[in-house]
Amino acid sequence: MHARIGMIASFAGCVLLTFAATVPAGAGLGDGPIKIVDGVPPGFEVVRVTNEPVRSTIPVINDLSEVVWATRIGDTISDIYRFSNGLVEKLTDDTTFDAWPTTNNASEIVWIRCPIPVAVPCDILATYSEGPIHGDFPLLSGHAAINNAGDAVWGYPIPGEDGHKEIALFRRSEGTVEMVTNVGLNNQQPRMNDQRQFTWTRFNFDVSPWESTIMFWSDGQVTPVSSGTSQAQGPDLNDRGQVIWGEGLEILLWDGLKTTNVTENIGAASSPRINNAGDIHFGLWNTELGKWDAVLLRGETLYRLPDFGLSDGQGSLNDRGELAWRGGLDPGADSNVVLLRRVAPKGDMNHDCHVDRIDARMMQICHTGPDTGPPGGLLAQCTRADFDGDSDVDVSDFELFLDAQLGPGMTIDDCEP
Repeated sequence: MHARIGMIASFAGCVLLTFAATVPAGAGLGDGPIKIVDGVPPGFEVVRVTNEPVRSTIPVINDLSEVVWATRIGDTISDIYRFSNGLVEKLTDDTTFDAWPTTNNASEIVWIRCPIPVAVPCDILATYSEGPIHGDFPLLSGHAAINNAGDAVWGYPIPGEDGHKEIALFRRSEGTVEMVTNVGLNNQQPRMNDQRQFTWTRFNFDVSPWESTIMFWSDGQVTPVSSGTSQAQGPDLNDRGQVIWGEGLEILLWDGLKTTNVTENIGAASSPRINNAGDIHFGLWNTELGKWDAVLLRGETLYRLPDFGLSDGQGSLNDRGELAWRGGLDPGADSNVVLLRRVAPKGDMNHDCHVDRIDARMMQICHTGPDTGPPGGLLAQCTRADFDGDSDVDVSDFELFLDAQLGPGMTIDDCEP
C-alpha cells in the first residue's frame, strides 16, 4: 500500500553564508585550521520534509536523495515513510508496529515489524523479500543495516540471556543468515559498507560504569578499533574502511592504521556519519543556545546548518553530500525530518532536470492561493514551486512555471540530477 500525502511543502531554500570563524590546526582531517561557517555549502539548500507533532526515528538518505524514516505515536503506532521524487509516501499501515527503516541505492528498504500490542521478537523485513530475512535470528529492538547488494546485519538478542546480543549477517546472494560473533557481551548498532565490512559497538554492562569497544569485521576477521576502556558508541564506516564514532563527546576516526580526533578544539560532538568522499556529519553542542546543531565537515570547512531552531542533529549522509537529520525541540521529543539537498531549478519538482507534465501535477498539489502558505513555511516538495519567493504557490507562480516548461526530451542547461 502506498498512500501519497499531498500538500508537502518546504521552507529554507538557499541560506547565505553569514558567519565564519576558525579553530586551531589539529581539528578535522587536514593540516590547516578548520573554518566554521553558519550556512550551507554552495549549491545546496536546507528544507523541512515534515512539520508534524510526532516522534521520528533517525532518517536515512540514499544516493537517489530518497529519505526513509518512521513516525511513532504513543506505544502502538509506528509507520514507515519515504520522501522520493518530491513526494512523501506512507509505506505501511497501522495494523503493525513498523520502525527503524534503512535504505540503499536500489531503493530497497529494511526495517523491523512487531505485532500490536508490541511484543518480541520482531521480524526483520525487506522490500525485496516476500517474508522475514532474519532466519533463526529475529530482533528485539533497534535496527538492521543494509548495503547496496542487499546484505544486512543486526544485533540478535540471545534468548534467555538478558543483555546478551550477537551480530547476525544476512548474505543476500547466498540467501543465508549466520551469527558472526559469539563473545557473550552486548553487540549492537551495526553499520555495513558495500565491501561487506561492518562496524558495531560491543557493550560490557558487567562492569560499572559500563564500557564499550568499537569493533570492525572484514572477511571473518574481527578488529577492536577503540580502547575498550571508555564509553564509545554510534559507529559508522564508508567503503574505504574508515570507521568513525563518538567517544566522550569527541568524534574519532580510524583509517586502519591510526586514530584521529576529528573534533579536537571544535566542541562537544556526537552521532557521526561519514560518506565515501570523507564528508562527516555530526551533532555539535551549542553552548549559547543549549541545543545540538546539525553540522557538516567538508574538507577544512565545518558548516553549521540552518535547523529552524530545532535540536538533535542525528542523521545520515549520502555520497552526493546531502544530509537528512532529525530535529526536535528536545532530544527524544516530537521531531521533524530536515534535509540538506542540492539546489534544483524552480519548477523541476522531482529534480530530474526536466520541467514537464509530472512537475505540473506536483505544482497543482502544492497550490495554496495568494498569501496563504502553511504555518512555518512550505515543506520540501513545494519550495521549488514558489517561483517568486513569497512563501506561497499561487497564480503568479503558475505563470512563471508555464514560462519554464520545456519541450519533450529537453533538459535544463547546467542541471545535475
